[in-house]
Amino acid sequence: MARLDQKVSSRPWSMAQFARYCPKPDNNAGSLVLSLGQKLTGYAVYQWILDEATLLQIAVDPGHRRKGYGKRLLNAVVNALQEQRVARCLLEVRESNVAALSLYIESGFRIDGKREAYYPDENGREDAILMSCSFVSEIE
Repeated sequence: MARLDQKVSSRPWSMAQFARYCPKPDNNAGSLVLSLGQKLTGYAVYQWILDEATLLQIAVDPGHRRKGYGKRLLNAVVNALQEQRVARCLLEVRESNVAALSLYIESGFRIDGKREAYYPDENGREDAILMSCSFVSEIE
């Protein structure tokens, strides 16, 4: 995952950061990978506390984008979180990441707000769009 993150991220995580989220008993964290053959094609990393989760990372190899793999990973994360009885998932995404924003909205996430100047970029700082998705109805 760390090698793929170096390909896709301007601020990649270290191997130790990824190891922290590999499934271990009772650590309230998880990661999913998508492989084609022997090649890692994508990954997702998440954590939860009580009934609320955060999607920390999701990525697909640039050579395999726009083929539905991001959606498959996101759906798998949602299913894993629902199995943990998580009621809501939060995430943040770069404002310029139109493809990810579209995927999240299409998957039922809604825009909750903005964190100004959150992400560093080559021009200074970029805003983060805050999003969430509820997995249970408000009536429950």
